[in-house]
Amino acid sequence: MITIQFGRPLHSVFKVLFLGIIGFGLTCPGPVFADNNMAVNEYATATTAITSAFPNYTHTELRQLKINASLRSKFENQLASRWPVDSVQWHAIFQKKKWVGNAIVLDEIGKHKPITFCVILTPDDEVKSVTVLTYREPVGSDIRKHRFMKQFANRRISDIPTIDDDIAPITGATLSSWAAVTAVKKALIVSPLIHP
Repeated sequence: MITIQFGRPLHSVFKVLFLGIIGFGLTCPGPVFADNNMAVNEYATATTAITSAFPNYTHTELRQLKINASLRSKFENQLASRWPVDSVQWHAIFQKKKWVGNAIVLDEIGKHKPITFCVILTPDDEVKSVTVLTYREPVGSDIRKHRFMKQFANRRISDIPTIDDDIAPITGATLSSWAAVTAVKKALIVSPLIHP
């Protein structure tokens, strides 16, 4: 039998090292490098989304709606889900002095990470366009393509979309598709309250 300087047999030392390594692996919270390897794809900005929807707009005004307990309860009833934020910021869009719409920027969780959407609404509270601004998942970014996003055009609060019934999800991006639907629902719920 081989012994080490401290008088322990070699197989005991390996056993201690092996158990220590296994124990360390069981207590670690998963791969430490996962967040560093996540892709962050910035496809657009609120300004480019607004320009695409309203090419002749002249300016925007950044505004904010504080959400109190009463509004939160109302929103959660309409959404049939939690409303986790205390305020909503939006860009009121103008063409000279005429208000032509709103752009609401929202983050919704995809599979693991938030997806940033810009939902543009008309003064009649109708969806004009939906744009993915930032996508942080390794797969599923096809939701940003026109063939998916065009399904939201002209939707109103009375016509809140649902996956499968109204909106065909993207294969392999079901959770990202749900995130897009949730962002549009939230924008439609808030829209009547944010007219300038």
